[in-house]
Amino acid sequence: MIKLDLNYIHKCFLSVSLIVISFTSHSQEPGKNGLGILHPWEATCHQDRCVMDATILRGEQGAKADQDNPNEYIWMGMKLKRGDAPLQLITLSVDPKAQCNSGLFIAFTDTVRNGDALNMKMDNNGAIPIPFTRCDSKSRLAEIPFGIVKSDKGNIHLFDKFNMSSTAIILYVKEGRAYRTMVDLAGFKMKYSEVKSILNTPSK
Repeated sequence: MIKLDLNYIHKCFLSVSLIVISFTSHSQEPGKNGLGILHPWEATCHQDRCVMDATILRGEQGAKADQDNPNEYIWMGMKLKRGDAPLQLITLSVDPKAQCNSGLFIAFTDTVRNGDALNMKMDNNGAIPIPFTRCDSKSRLAEIPFGIVKSDKGNIHLFDKFNMSSTAIILYVKEGRAYRTMVDLAGFKMKYSEVKSILNTPSK
């Protein structure tokens, strides 16, 4: 069993907290759509419930991601329902060979354009640890009821982070190496706007 070095994890995040990057450095999946949405989300709705999800090719950390290998993708899903507090569950799935006892980490950033580049700054919660709820030979799954992560400083509401931030950074460890993937949240916000309109429409 490889012991997780938390200092190593935090250094991986700090390396992007105050840097200037172009969106071309984000992990990219094949077939960027015509709207310029780097990471598009899909939604399926039935009666008073909707499911949103996105499948994203992991970022490259010294090893090129294999687009033909399903284990190289991160899956993000959300279950929502009609009401004042729509979010019911956030689910994150990563490589089934990720180190089980380390779970995964997620952080959020805001960006401000500076000429041709984007200044990124990580939000105050920094790297948020999330344990896996399922670890078996076929999956590494983190399920977060109501999108709430408990911390020493109080509850962290991930759904608010998704709506208010420019990017999310997801990190997991496999064979001692940290794999960090940056996710442009513009696609999430666009799709959630559509889903919110559906859920706010009075049921017949």
